[in-house]
Amino acid sequence: MPKQSNVRPFLAAACVCVALMAATAIGCGRTDNGTGEVHGQVTFNQQPIGKAHIMFESGDIGSVLAVPLDSDGSFHVDELKTGEYVVAVVPPDTQGGREIGDFDGSKPLAQQRSTTRENIPAKFSSTLTSPLRHTVVEGESEFSVDLAD
Repeated sequence: MPKQSNVRPFLAAACVCVALMAATAIGCGRTDNGTGEVHGQVTFNQQPIGKAHIMFESGDIGSVLAVPLDSDGSFHVDELKTGEYVVAVVPPDTQGGREIGDFDGSKPLAQQRSTTRENIPAKFSSTLTSPLRHTVVEGESEFSVDLAD
């Protein structure tokens, strides 16, 4: 009877160990983001926007947050993951009584919003077209903008 080699089981075990270490290391490059506070005001020609939402969306972080504006256009976000965001100002949805929080998770929010208003120029009402950007840092930051064409 030929003598069985112990090399094959050793190599198989070594390959499994290397694969497990590689799989574990893949997650090590990404650190969990801290959080920051953001406050500010959104106006159009120096006048409050009124009923609308400000939306922060980051594909890199995987974070989307929409916050209603107060009557003077101000807003406050207590906790938002740090990182770079595209910002849009979204009018309330008047079709079907749907609120901003009711969205289809299989599509980006920006593709689900189609309504606009005179005081929210179309380019600002979608994260696909908005030129607005904000970097959220740990601690507090301000984001105020006057929407004008």
